[in-house]
Amino acid sequence: EREIAAKLATLPKDATPEQRADHVGTRPAGLPGARAGGADDLKRIKGIGPVNEQKLNGLGIYHFDQVAAWSREEIRWVGAYLAFPGRIDRERWVAQAAELAGRQS
Repeated sequence: EREIAAKLATLPKDATPEQRADHVGTRPAGLPGARAGGADDLKRIKGIGPVNEQKLNGLGIYHFDQVAAWSREEIRWVGAYLAFPGRIDRERWVAQAAELAGRQS
């Protein structure tokens, strides 16, 4: 988290969320829309509320398996984009998403 904070501190104060995220990680691939059957309820992941679910959907993230597949660089990107560096790891979003995706299989 300190490393991310140090990198973010080098950016101008008016940097957009996407610029901040690009500075510390890699944007995860998104989908153009939810798959057939509709989007998963990402709010079932502890730590994701309605606002962050909307933001994730805006990035093309609709399904548990997408979150479960995030790399370290993608976790850093999303954490910075949502202005929650480190939170994804602390709240175990990837592990929770993997468990929820497994339940759907």
